[in-house]
Order: sequence, then structure tokens, then C-alpha cells
Amino acid sequence: MAETGGWRQAAEREFRAPFALDDADEAGDGFDTWPALPESEYFGVVNWRSLPDEREPEVCRLLAEWVSWLCTRYTIPARLIPDCWYLHDGIVEELSALFSSWEVSFDEADSGGHGPLGWHERFEYFRSRLRHYKPEGCANGHLETASRTIPEGPELRARIARADRDGTVP
Repeated sequence: MAETGGWRQAAEREFRAPFALDDADEAGDGFDTWPALPESEYFGVVNWRSLPDEREPEVCRLLAEWVSWLCTRYTIPARLIPDCWYLHDGIVEELSALFSSWEVSFDEADSGGHGPLGWHERFEYFRSRLRHYKPEGCANGHLETASRTIPEGPELRARIARADRDGTVP
């Protein structure tokens, strides 16, 4: 007969290692050692482009704890959410949006209980959309992805100048 805690110990080694977690296991069942999101902290909707520098460490920590929990809870393989997910801006944006959605979907104020069901529907869509980023390339270690810079051509500069002059948005 297989050891019942073996799969949980393997998952702990893979997903838990980067985070400083409470090692208390009062019941002796292995469950008390999993990451728990602090009750008093709220991730909220994060706009990474305008996030104040002083808030970034807190937001990164909350997201990392939640991603660790998500990957463990839903047995998400590294080919879908690689260990280096935080090095891929698109994946960070997707996970941030999913976390924000999760927070409000599991709010106790949802008396009808439809929030969790709706979140799981969006979660399935997220999983299919995440494949667009080709995270499977990092399943065996981080691979840099090419970034793209859109040049400001003369037409764009002229349109911006016209908008500034006219007070309109291009």
C-alpha cells in the first residue's frame, strides 16, 4: 500500500520551498503547513503599470503565496505555470487578474454561492489562455522570452502632438 502522505510531501518540496511558512501541524495530517493567505490582507485589483514602488514587495509576496497555494491545490504542472512565472510579465498579469477575481468570488457576502462557480469557470478559461504564453518552455528551467518595443513613428508623434494641441485623445 502506498504511503498516503508521499504525494503531499513531494508537492511541499516543489511548491513550498521558496516561501517562509509556518511549520506547525497541530493535527498531524500535513494540512496545517500549507500556505494560508492572511485574513487582514487584501490583494485587490493591481495595475502593475501604476503600482507605487513601496507597495510592490507586499503585492509580490501576496501573489507568490497565492500562486503557491493555487499550484498545490489544483495540481497545476510546471508546464502550465512554470516555477519562474514571476519572470514572465504576461503570466504575472494573468495570475494577478485571476487572484483578484478569486478574492471577490469567494467573499462571504456572496450569499447565493455563485461566485465560486463563476470563478472556476473563469479559471478554466484562464488555463486555456495561459498556453498562449508558451510556459511549457520553462518546465525544465527558465528560458528568456523576446520582448517587443513598438517604435514611435512620425505618424504617432504627429497624432500625439495634435491631441495635445486640440485637447483630444488619439
